[in-house]
Amino acid sequence: QSGERSVMHGRGGIGRTGLVAEAVLIELGVPPAEAQRLVAAAGLRCETAEQVAFLREAFANAEN
Repeated sequence: QSGERSVMHGRGGIGRTGLVAEAVLIELGVPPAEAQRLVAAAGLRCETAEQVAFLREAFANAEN
């Protein structure tokens, strides 16, 4: 929100970094679909159905 950059790095390749990145963006007010697009553009994504379900449930009230 302040214009500063943040860096996240993952190692396991099981989607946790993508999950956290999407969650942070949504929490900052980015619509979920846009958050997913931005994270995918960075080469990340949720890797499991459980991760996708977690985001949907956690941010069910977020505007698309």
